[in-house]
Amino acid sequence: MAKHYSSGALGDIAVDDLSFENCAQPVPPSSCSGGNAFRCDSGHCIDQSAKCDFEPDCCDGSEEKNSTCVGYNRY
Repeated sequence: MAKHYSSGALGDIAVDDLSFENCAQPVPPSSCSGGNAFRCDSGHCIDQSAKCDFEPDCCDGSEEKNSTCVGYNRY
């Protein structure tokens, strides 16, 4: 049974019974292929050029940690 709640002048809406399916990260590979890959703490691999660029590419954000980016000029 769907539920609808409305309040306020703009007619706010509440949604329930929401579910996500098949949205998990795939199992990480046993090793990163290619010589220009960075291995995330989660085990997933990204291109080295994506490391420390202020954009989260690893599902755990490990390529943007301060300890990972020591020595990078981050502007």
